[in-house]
Amino acid sequence: MRVYLVLFMTLVFAAACSAADINGKWMAQVSNPMMGGNSERVFNFQVSGENLTGTIEDWQVTLATFQETGKAAMTGTLKTRRGDPQQISEGKVSGDEISFAVVAQMFGMETKTQYKGKVIGNEIKFTAEDAGGGGGGFGGPPAGPQEMVAKRVGK
Repeated sequence: MRVYLVLFMTLVFAAACSAADINGKWMAQVSNPMMGGNSERVFNFQVSGENLTGTIEDWQVTLATFQETGKAAMTGTLKTRRGDPQQISEGKVSGDEISFAVVAQMFGMETKTQYKGKVIGNEIKFTAEDAGGGGGGFGGPPAGPQEMVAKRVGK
């Protein structure tokens, strides 16, 4: 009986220590006061062991009204991708904790954003923070941390 108990406890411990499966596509709704309006941040993750790679895409989301002459107005959501997908670097997965960085060029200056997250089921609770340089590359004071929740949208 003791052998079964030890085996069971070992399996429970191994399951708790294994890395969360975050491979695939995740999306977070993000409020963007600097650029105005809301956006969607799409994370495309690939995990190999404890290494995390992938890309992030930013999409501007705008409520738009279109009207053709002589026809009723149509209102809908217009989504526009801002720039090219950004590569994830320094990515690590440890149990249900993930971290990575994104380096971008803005107005000729390099900016680095650090992401830290915790996987809870089909959600990842993230904190994204400017890693230095201040003001998101604008030379001002460092921007405060931004919190967001990404939800799984595909594998």
